[in-house]
Formats: sequence, structure tokens, C-alpha cells
Amino acid sequence: TVKTMQYILKDYLEDLGIETYVENRSVSSVLKENGWPYNRSYDASRLLIKDIIEGYDSLKLIIDLHRDSSSLDKTLLDVDGKRYARILFVIGTEYDGYEDNYSLANKLMGILEDSVSGITRGITKKGGVGVNGIYNQNLSKKMVLIELGGQYNEIEELNNSLELLAQAVLR
Repeated sequence: TVKTMQYILKDYLEDLGIETYVENRSVSSVLKENGWPYNRSYDASRLLIKDIIEGYDSLKLIIDLHRDSSSLDKTLLDVDGKRYARILFVIGTEYDGYEDNYSLANKLMGILEDSVSGITRGITKKGGVGVNGIYNQNLSKKMVLIELGGQYNEIEELNNSLELLAQAVLR
């Protein structure tokens, strides 16, 4: 699950000396408390993210971690027998200053690609009719949305990619 991935990433980051906070309140409980339908999930997560930003003024990076629904042929990378869940960065373009978030994602992507060529699926910019276009990224220029692998990737593949991601954050 995404929750498991968050804690694996936290362990890797803390092993590298990076203090890490993982939000453990659930979006679904915020939806339920407010009587909101599932399609208001970003509204619910916004409340949680705002609390974190206000409570931790020293944050250097905010990662909104997801898993993609793409097929395994798009989310799997095999390099000399070592398998990775490929990483996709998603940047909303429907707010002022999205270029800062894009620049941050581009920097992380470059570091990851220098480590293992093909580990990322690039950066997808999203905006326009029928698309969220913000993904709460307007709350901080230090925020990236990462789609880590997909529903068919195995834990070992996710783990290998999370280790690389932690090392990229360190740089």
C-alpha cells in the first residue's frame, strides 16, 4: 500500500540522516468526517497538508506519494536483473508558481536518471478541463507528487526505487 511505501521511504531517509515526518491521518477519515464524496480527496488531503506545513516550518521537501494505475510494462524497469518500479512526477499547472514545483521535480528526476537510466517516466504536467491541475502543490514550492510504480509492481521493485529516491533527496 501507499502507507507502507511511505514508511519504507521514511526509514531510508532517516538512515541517511534526514529527519522525516509521515502523515498518518487518513484522507478517508477526513472525507467521512466532512460528509464528502471520494472525488473530494484532494480537498481532504489539503487540510492535512496545511496542518503539516503550519506545524513544521523547517520542511525542505513535501512528497505526495501515490501509485499509478498504468500497466506493468510502463511501470517496471529491469537493469541487469535488478527490478525497479518506475517513478513518474506529476505537476499541476493551474496555479501561479507551478514552475518552482516543476523545477524541483526536474532536479530530482535528473539525479534519479543519473543513478539508474530509465528509472523515471518523466514529468507529466496536468491542467485544463476535467483535470485537478493543482494537486495541492500551490501550498508549497517544495512539493512534488510522485507516482511510484503501479498496482502490479511488487514490493521489492518499490523498495529498490524508494532507496534511490531517498538518495536523490539527500543530494
